[in-house]
Amino acid sequence: NIMPRAGAGVHLDEDAFHETQAWIEAITGGSLNDDGGFEEALRDGRRLCMLVNTIKPGAIKKVYDGKIPFKVMENLSKFN
Repeated sequence: NIMPRAGAGVHLDEDAFHETQAWIEAITGGSLNDDGGFEEALRDGRRLCMLVNTIKPGAIKKVYDGKIPFKVMENLSKFN
C-alpha cells in the first residue's frame, strides 16, 4: 500500500490520494514514487517548494537541497 499513514481516527480517501499524487506529479514533472513514495517525496519540503514555484514562479526564493534536519525544516516552514 503506497498511501501515507494517517493519524488515529483519520480516514484517507484513496481516490483523492491518487488524484492528489497525480496532480503533484503533473505540475512538478516527476513521479513521487521515484523519490521514495508520496510521504518520503514530500517529507523534506523540496517537492512542495517546487510545486509552489511552478504555480507562482519565484514565490519561494531559497529551497534547501540537503538532508540536515533543521535546514529541511526551513523548506517546510514556508508553509506555516
